[in-house]
Amino acid sequence: SMIVRGYASMGPKPSMSILANMILAYDLVVQEDGGVLRFIKRGTESTGTILEADLSAHEGDAVDPPPKFAISDQPDTGLPNEINIDYFDANDNFQRGSQKARRSVTDQLPRVDNMDIPAVFTASEAQEIANRVLYQTWQQRSICQFSLGPKYITINENDILTIPVDGQLHKVRVLEVNRGANFVHEVKGLLTESETTASDGA
Repeated sequence: SMIVRGYASMGPKPSMSILANMILAYDLVVQEDGGVLRFIKRGTESTGTILEADLSAHEGDAVDPPPKFAISDQPDTGLPNEINIDYFDANDNFQRGSQKARRSVTDQLPRVDNMDIPAVFTASEAQEIANRVLYQTWQQRSICQFSLGPKYITINENDILTIPVDGQLHKVRVLEVNRGANFVHEVKGLLTESETTASDGA
């Protein structure tokens, strides 16, 4: 269960800025279903498996069909090597506290992301948030794109899909689904995990 001990908001603020802090702090993902937003704990999302033969869906007899599974990596130089979390400390009379997670670097200049979450945490909880955000940022830096046919109409943002491609088994978090003509779905996702599948001769 999740406990929100308190949240400080000075004056009116957009609700999305408050929700964004809570989503980050409590490791939630958001899905829209029929005009209703659902907040889901990461790790409990809907899952599904895509058949490799269903990849590269396109309209009609396309001269240049889309790639089966395209992957692009974000350069390491664009990623933070330190995360600082500012918060209110539950064990220090609600004074402001700060916890950081740092990645070992050698010749790189420090790239720091400072995140102010005006909610109440213990020091260990804030440290856990910093560690998780840094880990997820580096682990999930590969973006993939693929297209699917009408049978996958129920796929939504933040679903977790297992996709076999050329001897590799990929786990993908859906970021965006564009539903085009003839119900061809162009999907953009975050590559969260990949592994080599055993060959028939293994």
